Amino acid sequence: GSYFYFKKSIPIKKVEQLTIGIQNSPSNALLIIASKKGFFDTTKVNVVIKEFSAGKLALQALLGQAGDLDVAVAAETPIALAALGGNKVKVFSEVVNAKNECRVVVHKDGDLNTPEKYFSKKRKLTTSQGGSPEWLTYNFIKHYNLDKSKVEIIAMLPENMPVALSNKSVDAISIFDPFARIGEKELGNDGLTFLNSNITSYYVMIAKENTITQKSEAFEELIKGLKKAEDFIKTSPEEAKQIVAVQTKLDIAIINETWSNYSFQIRLDKSLVDLLVAESNWAIESGKYPQGTAVPDFNSFIYPEILKKVSPGAVGL
Repeated sequence: GSYFYFKKSIPIKKVEQLTIGIQNSPSNALLIIASKKGFFDTTKVNVVIKEFSAGKLALQALLGQAGDLDVAVAAETPIALAALGGNKVKVFSEVVNAKNECRVVVHKDGDLNTPEKYFSKKRKLTTSQGGSPEWLTYNFIKHYNLDKSKVEIIAMLPENMPVALSNKSVDAISIFDPFARIGEKELGNDGLTFLNSNITSYYVMIAKENTITQKSEAFEELIKGLKKAEDFIKTSPEEAKQIVAVQTKLDIAIINETWSNYSFQIRLDKSLVDLLVAESNWAIESGKYPQGTAVPDFNSFIYPEILKKVSPGAVGL
């Protein structure tokens, strides 16, 4: 008789793909650098980056029915608003925190050189609604105790703001970089910038809990790659800036001038939870959500397990 021998086949483990939605801006330097420098272990994860014009749009895509994103990167404000609307997501790491990234840039008007003096006259101010610039604008008005009736707020896309400012269709823009910096450059000596330095913005990575549990190994590799990018920014800042300039198509001068506003690191801390609570209270107070809407327990939105595994010192909850 004849004999047949069958080789025992070894199942090849499928490489998990993680599709990540980000705004193509310097705030996402960790993801841009990790991707460009090949810091993700390609035998364990295939990271695909999809670009959006704003983080809140990436978050909307993550929450949408299409299911074509595994992770979104957004500032904390859209998360607070989505949570008030009943959406449950998990924040598994911050990627940057930014101070003075969102600024109010205005046309100079004589000696009206403080927020209180400048906005004592009726002004048109444009900001981006439903995201962190709107929250920062609210805080700016509150911090400087401005008369709200003197500030006419106009919603506009961030990319259209510098032109609207330079052609004087608005008096002021309240927006994040690079658009704040572009606005400052357009006006030159005719411009003035007001800061609200008591506010920090956090850009965080968000996913649905079932995605994290199903693809936990891939998420670990994602965090490991971002940790390498964090270290690379510290050791090779000039090369890091060049990579970000090329990817964002921004002038290297703009990258250099705004770089110090960012603290690029993977971490999770208590101040993020406090900020989400504060922003929820603002959204209810300002009528975005009805009075009496319950503020979610944001501690339950934080998923620190992956970060704890990869970089235990980065979790300060």
